[in-house]
Amino acid sequence: MKDIEQEKGPFLLKSKVDYAVGAIVKLPIVKKDSGSIILFAFDAGQQLSEHVAPFGAVIQIVEGKIEFRLEEVVYEMGEGDALIIPAKVPHAVHAVVRTKMLLTILNG
Repeated sequence: MKDIEQEKGPFLLKSKVDYAVGAIVKLPIVKKDSGSIILFAFDAGQQLSEHVAPFGAVIQIVEGKIEFRLEEVVYEMGEGDALIIPAKVPHAVHAVVRTKMLLTILNG
């Protein structure tokens, strides 16, 4: 797999990761001490169970639709939507349909 971080010029984000039946595919795009950027492809119905992360993050929906639970609030999010996730706050993801999501983790 080509290192995306080494690419020159613009690229179509959603074309960089493919869906897999019944699975979640994860493609690291950038990994630095200061943070990481990861592109996810969720098959319909796939989910990340509730968890807590030590650092804050931002998610952006590249295509599809998810239900994102942040603490006790559920947000229905679609293409173009973004959400800031504070550090140490419980959250979970459920893909309503096949969905691609960009996660930017902000270390420190």
